[in-house]
Amino acid sequence: MFGVNDNITKPTGTYTLKCKIACSHEIDLSIENSIATLLGFRNVVYTTDSTHESENTVNIMNINCIKIECNLITDSFCDGSPSKTIHEFYPTVAVGYKIVEVPRHLFFIKVEIILKDHKDRLINLRGEPITIQLQITHR
Repeated sequence: MFGVNDNITKPTGTYTLKCKIACSHEIDLSIENSIATLLGFRNVVYTTDSTHESENTVNIMNINCIKIECNLITDSFCDGSPSKTIHEFYPTVAVGYKIVEVPRHLFFIKVEIILKDHKDRLINLRGEPITIQLQITHR
């Protein structure tokens, strides 16, 4: 039951990267698309008057590489398969901080840019503004 002040979620420590929930009420994490997997818990109902530790590590930052794709790229490959990736990088800031990345050695004209993670899934920016600055050069 969310919305009740007695339910507390807190990290257990930097060594385990797990989460604990102290329950004064039953917590139903069996609902589809709940925050269970994000916090490292299974999709089950957790009992009253107990402290539960997540079975898995907290999965808040599950993106380890961001790929920038361009619809004009033809000679790029990823694991032997054709790819439209013009640049990829590893975020160096904590979750919630602005990412600033300056790619080098790019050449393109009109582009369509798509952000994907390391598993080729579209990145959901959740309405956050994004600015991509492109530098057009010719050699």
